[in-house]
Amino acid sequence: MMKEKYTISVVLACYRGEPYLARQLESLLNQSMVPDEILLCDDSPDSLSRELAAQYPRVRILVNDPPLGVAANFARGIAEAQGDLIFLCDQDDVWLPDKIRHMVHALGDAAGVFCNSTLTDEELKPLGRDHWAMRGFPGRELAELRKGVSPERMQELFCRRVLPAGHDMMFRASCREKILPMPELAACHDSWIGIAVAYCGSWNVCDEELTLFRQHRSNLSGMGRLSPWQEAKKSVQDNTFAWSAALYREAYNRFGDEKLLARAEHSGARSAMNVPLWRRLPLVWKQWVSGNYRRFGRGWKNVVQDIFFR
Repeated sequence: MMKEKYTISVVLACYRGEPYLARQLESLLNQSMVPDEILLCDDSPDSLSRELAAQYPRVRILVNDPPLGVAANFARGIAEAQGDLIFLCDQDDVWLPDKIRHMVHALGDAAGVFCNSTLTDEELKPLGRDHWAMRGFPGRELAELRKGVSPERMQELFCRRVLPAGHDMMFRASCREKILPMPELAACHDSWIGIAVAYCGSWNVCDEELTLFRQHRSNLSGMGRLSPWQEAKKSVQDNTFAWSAALYREAYNRFGDEKLLARAEHSGARSAMNVPLWRRLPLVWKQWVSGNYRRFGRGWKNVVQDIFFR
């Protein structure tokens, strides 16, 4: 059963956040369910963000010297959070007033919950798109999560695709022992926490768009500026498959599930496909007949990506 009262921690990672930080902090402190603490984890080389945050109640400032980088910065905040429930927060977004209340209500007996967000421009004007649509989340997978699935099915889904994003997730502090330490892998916190919480129990879905997800040139996500096919081409150019292989191998080493190892090997096979077409086609065929494209990805769309975009 859900507790009547949780204590809430918000871990806000910051790096030179002065242009946006005040608006975000105000949105946190004006929640209908106000967080018990806000941990400002500051990677900035100066004190401007810290001076700004010090003006707000409930903010505890953690200064990183030297800077830790995004994933390790969030990891420090998660380690030091004192609440029963932990939210992650980016410095340049804005939370809608009922975000915490709705997500706590949606948690139920799950280990974590995630919501949707509204893409906006730099001035917070909606772009007419939401985060789930931009990420191409299949409705059937979200529908499964809404109904409730077995732990094994939950883990299968997260071997294919990590649905929660850091700025839209909340999880129980009891998941810390599986989340920490995080792998030393660039920008892995969203995906790593998504997988780890799936091995703590389950994720629930809160269907509402509860975050204004600001898009601008300097934020890390870059979401919304490329078409799906442009994203697919960029993924090949950046060889994100090698990153995925490393992520899932780390997860296998931590959780020992053979499904994670199979996903790591599939991603590793795709990372090795930057070879002439006559050598690539047998590699693609092997992954297709094994069912790995369907099991771990987007099926025929990934086949097109591997044949024509390399």
